[in-house]
Amino acid sequence: MPLNINPAQTKFSTIVSEAPKNLAKNNEAIRGGRKDGVTQLYQHGDKPHGGDNKFVNSSFGKFVGSTPLLGKIVKVDPETIKQKQAAREAKEQQGASWIRSSIDNEHGAGFGARVFQHVLQNRGEDLAKGVLKQDLTTIENAIHTLQTRDAQAVELVSIATDLSKSPAVRDQAATKFRNDVMSMSVEEREDLLTGNPQLIDVLGTLRKPTGAPVFSVAQLSQIAHDQFRRETPGESAQSFFRGNSVATKLLGRIALDLDHGALRDLGGRMKDIIQETTSQVAPLIDHQGQEIPNPQAINHILTAIDASLAQHVNGNDVRAFLTAVAAGIDRGNPPQGAMTSQELVRNAIWLRSLCPAIVNAFPSGSSEGKVARQVSAVLQKMLTGKAYEAEGFGASHNVLYNDGLNELLARDSGFRAFQATIQG
Repeated sequence: MPLNINPAQTKFSTIVSEAPKNLAKNNEAIRGGRKDGVTQLYQHGDKPHGGDNKFVNSSFGKFVGSTPLLGKIVKVDPETIKQKQAAREAKEQQGASWIRSSIDNEHGAGFGARVFQHVLQNRGEDLAKGVLKQDLTTIENAIHTLQTRDAQAVELVSIATDLSKSPAVRDQAATKFRNDVMSMSVEEREDLLTGNPQLIDVLGTLRKPTGAPVFSVAQLSQIAHDQFRRETPGESAQSFFRGNSVATKLLGRIALDLDHGALRDLGGRMKDIIQETTSQVAPLIDHQGQEIPNPQAINHILTAIDASLAQHVNGNDVRAFLTAVAAGIDRGNPPQGAMTSQELVRNAIWLRSLCPAIVNAFPSGSSEGKVARQVSAVLQKMLTGKAYEAEGFGASHNVLYNDGLNELLARDSGFRAFQATIQG
């Protein structure tokens, strides 16, 4: 008897509780389909489909389906068998998809994918292709495991940062959290950070009661190295690490807290430069019908930023961290045509750390915010090593910022000195 469900509302616990009444055999897949406008989960029963499907799904049936000559001999149409196999697989995958959605309905968006991935890693079973009735227990166990691990990690961090707790208790919690994270496999750690992205920030900022970092630079570097190595094979050359993955979050956030927060301080200085300049110069002008930041202000800001970059202190920790990231990418065998690992880390410091730091510092739509976004655009253009060209969309005002941009690109610029400092 089919189980009627609502893919957007039905909870996984409901499917489990109803399974004994609606699903029969433990080793049969739970299929998905719609009948008379009703969404259902079901298993194949007896005739008229049972006999057919037992043959179609058997090893012999699959062999016949791929062997036209034998199909003619046994008087079975191989094309019909292939179509039935494809239809069966599609229904099994649909059932699996709705079961995964039911997990999300009960435990939050994305949790179903985490559960399926956990089962794949620990049991080698790809539930996305089909869920058997007996797999419902496996899923329940995986949910419990992930929830327990997540709760423990969050609780340890909570204790470690609770100033009402004694230093000894905070230190013990922080140490256990670090040891737990470092003892995880790359897959387990990725899953923990995927489900609890706030913990990515904690890796770089968590401190012992003495003020010392809980995670050493070597440990943070190892975490980033392993994650980039894991993700690299799945990246395409055209969009190489442009997405917001665990790896890119680790790179963008941890780097800001190394070397006693030197990059974070630099972002703060850049923000102050923008704020001071926009308070002294009319920040917006009307240029050929477009409201754009005043070129005089932009070029003044770029010159001041370049001078600030020249004074940047030596960043040994940042350099070690970025070296580990680059090594992880290289060991992950990046696709042909992708930017090099060195190009990626050189650009990422700006695109994922410093530029967001200045843009996010000002209210969206404010005069300072508009100036900050234009400064960010020029700094990102700087990474190509080329000045703006006087052609294409926006060329009427892009060329107005060439003076400041050229200072950043000069051989003796603070920008070049800064890049050499953080990359070695």
